[in-house]
Amino acid sequence: AGALSSYNRLFQAKDNDLLLALPIPPWMIFAVRLCGLYEMSLFYLLLVWVPAEAAYARFAPHPLGGILSAVPLAGAASVLAALLGWAVALLVAKAGRHKALFTVAASLGFLALYFLGYQKSGALLNALLSAALWGGGEGLPQGGWLLLGRAACGDIPALLGLLISLVAVCAVLGKLLSGPYLRLMTTRTGGAASKMKAAPSRRVSVRRALLRRELLHLAGSPTYLLNCAMGSLGLVVLSVLALYKAGEIRLLAVQLLPPGLAGAAAAFAAALGAG
Repeated sequence: AGALSSYNRLFQAKDNDLLLALPIPPWMIFAVRLCGLYEMSLFYLLLVWVPAEAAYARFAPHPLGGILSAVPLAGAASVLAALLGWAVALLVAKAGRHKALFTVAASLGFLALYFLGYQKSGALLNALLSAALWGGGEGLPQGGWLLLGRAACGDIPALLGLLISLVAVCAVLGKLLSGPYLRLMTTRTGGAASKMKAAPSRRVSVRRALLRRELLHLAGSPTYLLNCAMGSLGLVVLSVLALYKAGEIRLLAVQLLPPGLAGAAAAFAAALGAG
């Protein structure tokens, strides 16, 4: 959620022009925007973290440290989201027309890379846990991985070290953005002004006029596209994927579903994709 909204939050907020008209330096605007991104990252992280820590409390004597580790780890998530927003801003600044569609494509492309890295890190974590379970010393976490592991277990020195590291990373990020941030935050996604040509209007029904207005709004707003249209596009992708992987899906349905429920499972999957 932070990755998909960081570009609009950090660089294309609607009140940027108003804030720049006040005696507020751009670095302070960026700091406040980053804090808002951090709050959202922390909120979404805690939705997963708190139930996991409640289960962890059954086996650990002091689970509160694990909850505290969400504070610096949400900072890491917000820094990654800020870097993604910066990359999208640089790409959109070089795009011509249809910047909204380009923003959506860039955001989804970077999100796919993020999930690829997430899968790789998950496989690495499983390998580390297997090595620890069977007593293998080689491949056990060292350095930064060890710091992350201790912080996730609630080790106070590790938490402080991770927090200090993230503050330093945020300071470096702010320093790097101090120059281009003002230019990127004042680059509007609407493009250059175009000449208007008068043309005779055609009478249409209220329904068609409202539909055209919504389609224009959809094509001109990256946030609207991401939040409202991805389910419809996802259904097209899932339909093609279902045809391509029909054999594997049938085999999985036979293994997991009682007889007669394959149609209900397909309808549920379609509803889930649309939602």
